[in-house]
Amino acid sequence: SDHSHSAIHQQIVLFPVEHAKNMRMKRCLLLLCLSKSDSFVIQPNHVLSSALFYDPFDFESVEAKSKRMETVRELQQSFYANETAILPPLHGVFSSLPIWTDSYTELPGFQRVMNVADPELVNMVLKIVSAKQPWYFGHLFNNPRDSNHQIILDDDGPVIGTLMQISDYELEEDDGMLRIGVQALGRFCIVSSEGDAFNKVSSGRAVAASVELLPDLEIVEAHYNEAEEAANSFDFALNQNALGAACAGAIAEAADWRDYEFEPIALGEQVDEVAKLNPTERVTATNDGVHAAMEEYLSQPPSDMYEGECILAFDVERNERRELSMDQTFKLEQNVWIQLDRLTKLLRLLDPKCNTNMPIPQQLLELLPASTPMPWPNNFSLSRYNQKMKNIHFLLKQKKSKLKIGATNLNTMETASDYPSLRRSRRLSYMVWELVERLLDGEYSYLLTEERMIPTKQDILEMTSIYNRLYAAIKMLEEIIFHLQKLIE
Repeated sequence: SDHSHSAIHQQIVLFPVEHAKNMRMKRCLLLLCLSKSDSFVIQPNHVLSSALFYDPFDFESVEAKSKRMETVRELQQSFYANETAILPPLHGVFSSLPIWTDSYTELPGFQRVMNVADPELVNMVLKIVSAKQPWYFGHLFNNPRDSNHQIILDDDGPVIGTLMQISDYELEEDDGMLRIGVQALGRFCIVSSEGDAFNKVSSGRAVAASVELLPDLEIVEAHYNEAEEAANSFDFALNQNALGAACAGAIAEAADWRDYEFEPIALGEQVDEVAKLNPTERVTATNDGVHAAMEEYLSQPPSDMYEGECILAFDVERNERRELSMDQTFKLEQNVWIQLDRLTKLLRLLDPKCNTNMPIPQQLLELLPASTPMPWPNNFSLSRYNQKMKNIHFLLKQKKSKLKIGATNLNTMETASDYPSLRRSRRLSYMVWELVERLLDGEYSYLLTEERMIPTKQDILEMTSIYNRLYAAIKMLEEIIFHLQKLIE
């Protein structure tokens, strides 16, 4: 920028784009940006064009490339050597969490492999994975019409995003492409208050923010009595906020079960859209972690006590929640399974392949509850299917050495006996939407034409309770079943 463009006006040539390699095209486009000047003149100069488009790595040997890439990795490691791990949330709040903004929403319980090319995001990810695990970041939906990826915090309500975990990553040697395997863990809201590291408007695809984790209201309610008792009996309690302690306990419970709920991703293997349970990671501890989190919250003086969105949302809806017992949520859960059973039978009528291929993913089927508020209908077939699969898996487990299955994990088609029922219901309330999305994006996409019938992923993410998500799922399944029945008739 310090030199006159006139010196290079005579040196730039046009080059057929179909013959240009990627790096050469970048140089060409960079120099052609200078052509905005009215006095710009292009004259061919073959000698200079060769120099302009010459790539010194075109004739590089395999050994030389390997050595060069090794040097690049060493420089990279040196650059990110002092990165510190993301601090665990204090009372459910990450003081500074890297945020990835994009034009879609991630729902908890899902996973994917992503190619990262945006320079800001590559830098963000490399900073995260250069520190100790766990590797967390936040994912936030931004309106795709906002090309600047701006996050705007206003008074209309909290900005809700998804806590993500990087399970595996690799950096391609050839092109430097970064690939990551990510898993969506739970909900959070952006904390907006004076003095936070997050401004009212943040631009860029990679930013940092203070965020608060948001457990579902039913799970907070399940911990409320214990939190209230702790507030009254804990000798070192400096505040009496049982709501806050219940929120802290719910967040601690989620952390305890995280390794069980998410089998690690290996990029060299096939990655399903829905996360698998990891039976090798069982929670052997009792309720100690949850109770310790409650006492830690209660040990804060009132002046330091954090009262965020979890407490506010819970407080507003608590009177309504008291009228709805936990059985109401479990009745809705059972109703979802009854609708899924009806849906499976209709899909088998429409597609003979479904007689051999179960249309419901295995990750969903293993959430079928062993005990329910009411008996299953006489014609309920999913429990019989699950029992058959359990028998098959049991036989395979007995004979796996003869069948040379080796260390392959044979799923038991059920959750751990001590897995909390509400966490099972929560998992179903998100994962059932994968089946709905698969149907409506596939051959039955014409069934529902009115957009108002289909809640968006962001709508689902912003629902504050398991009950609300299950209720919305039932309405959606009933609508699909109604149209499939008409189709059969």
